[in-house]
Amino acid sequence: MKTRLNREMKNLHGELKRADDLMDKEQWAQARDILRRGRAAARKGGLPYGLIAWRLCICLDNLGEVEDAFRAAVEAIDQDPLAHLFRHSFTVVAHRLRDIVAAAEIGDPAVPRQYALLVENDAAEDDTHVAMARHLVRAGEAVQAVRLLDAVTTLSPNFAEAWRLRAEVARVLGNEDDAARCEFEAIATENAVDAAVQMIACQ
Repeated sequence: MKTRLNREMKNLHGELKRADDLMDKEQWAQARDILRRGRAAARKGGLPYGLIAWRLCICLDNLGEVEDAFRAAVEAIDQDPLAHLFRHSFTVVAHRLRDIVAAAEIGDPAVPRQYALLVENDAAEDDTHVAMARHLVRAGEAVQAVRLLDAVTTLSPNFAEAWRLRAEVARVLGNEDDAARCEFEAIATENAVDAAVQMIACQ
């Protein structure tokens, strides 16, 4: 096992230690910049950099740079898929990114990119798909929204919010019969959920 570091490795090790010290002091921006340089150096040298990417994820998350934090978490997992800490951070940051997509203002150009990032990494959930469909409707892409909502209601037929938006899109497209059908599905789903909750409460 090689334990002796050459000068370049010593410099990298020292920089990463300095980043750790800065993180301890919550000096996230300075630590972020050092970690980015360290990640680049590790890549260039063919060294594993999962731990560097994970630390970078933490800095970016604390700076509110959630999209980049998510990418850093993905990098960390790519380097070490079994690392519990990496997967925990991925879960936390994915949740934040989903919230951002769900709360985005109409017409926010970042939504398609953020949605695609979540989908590519199996981190999108039903409400994320519905948020994207809503974005498509507001962008005048109702047909694409229908395709997405049809997929959601097929895979998650008990998700009432998807049925309600599907009804709204049907009206945009001038299909009242389809809108009525989707509204019926939404009401039936909500009633079924309420009945299930009451049954559990009575047990």
